[in-house]
Amino acid sequence: MKKSVKCPICSGPIPNAIDEGKYAGALSRGDNETEICSECGVFEALQDFVQGFATATDTRRTAIIEEE
Repeated sequence: MKKSVKCPICSGPIPNAIDEGKYAGALSRGDNETEICSECGVFEALQDFVQGFATATDTRRTAIIEEE
């Protein structure tokens, strides 16, 4: 079993509380090197998704306004 490591974001176990130390966690999108817990990995992915969606929506809205 792998040594217990804590997530630098939430201090939770990596990869999660049920499988602590059994396998690698997620890589942080911030630096693509730091290992974080699964929950924080999902949260970072959702943040990127929402920000990307907002950017795409703003770009589309700007294009529509420019056409008018």
